[in-house]
Amino acid sequence: MSVINKMLKDLDKRQQPHGIERIETTQGMILPEQKSKLPMLAASVLSLIVGGLIVFFVSNPKSFSLHESADTTQQKSTNATVSTPQAQPASKAQEAQAGSGQDGQNDNVTQINHQRNTVVDNNVAAEPVQQVPVAVTQGGQAKPAVEPAPEPHVTNKVAVKEVKLTPKQLALKQMILAHDAKHAGLPDEALAYYEAALAYNPALHQARRQIASLYYGQNKLSEAEHILKQGQLLFPQEYEFYLLLARIQQALGDNQQALLSLKKIPDSSDIAIQKWQQQSELAQKEQDFPTVENSFRLLAQAEPNRGRWWLGLGYALDSQKNYTEANEAYQQALAQGDLSSKAQAYVDNRLVQLGAFQ
Repeated sequence: MSVINKMLKDLDKRQQPHGIERIETTQGMILPEQKSKLPMLAASVLSLIVGGLIVFFVSNPKSFSLHESADTTQQKSTNATVSTPQAQPASKAQEAQAGSGQDGQNDNVTQINHQRNTVVDNNVAAEPVQQVPVAVTQGGQAKPAVEPAPEPHVTNKVAVKEVKLTPKQLALKQMILAHDAKHAGLPDEALAYYEAALAYNPALHQARRQIASLYYGQNKLSEAEHILKQGQLLFPQEYEFYLLLARIQQALGDNQQALLSLKKIPDSSDIAIQKWQQQSELAQKEQDFPTVENSFRLLAQAEPNRGRWWLGLGYALDSQKNYTEANEAYQQALAQGDLSSKAQAYVDNRLVQLGAFQ
């Protein structure tokens, strides 16, 4: 009740001129000078009501800091949240209350206006506060607990590295193309690819042999002879070129030159049997029976189970009138049992004839 009595005394002071001058102009409320008792009575009732409200709020300060305490509790529970400062109106109200207490509550109208502003500010403070989770480091500094995911680095640049093929690799590539073209029935394209491969790698003997074969199949014997002679000059130890060249020369009708080419192949070569066989055939056409005898004798020694070689040897000896050795060769030919019926008939007939000479 002492507060009410004090407020009544303040109300009496309002009748003095200096009380009106102390009212704050910021609130836009200037009380006119009271000349009748009815407004004075209304003001007294209003003062009693406001005084009761002030007493109520003073005795229950928790109602002012309802939202503030809720925010404090939420901050303690999360232990890592920061909020934007929104308690400035409340702090202003507290400063106004402290100032009014020190000044002895000079003006109740000012307190009422501050009270209204406090209620409004508290309503504003009740709006939800956006909170950002943070993580506290050992140094006491706060940083976001969840770091934003880095944006994926997208690049449209493609590294293109030029790879230079060696001549051998290029030649091999041409060989593959030539092989495919040959099996596809395209001899001209295959020939072009083989020549390109040989240009990249002159030591590619397979390409040279294929070129000679394709030229031979197209009846381009001169071109085939040229490519083989070129191989002889570059690689004299490649004896297969001599064998192929002899066949081309034989096809050209130059048997003597073909025999000369075959003589360059040593008898110890891996293709010696092919050499002897071709040599015997060419020598027969040239009536060179000593060469025929030598060729078939070497063949019979290399493959004694072939009756064909013994028959050829007997024929060469018989042609040189060496009948005794020819008879023995014919007997060996029959003993192998692999002669054709025509060849066997020839041998039987020839043995009868040779018996008359013995």
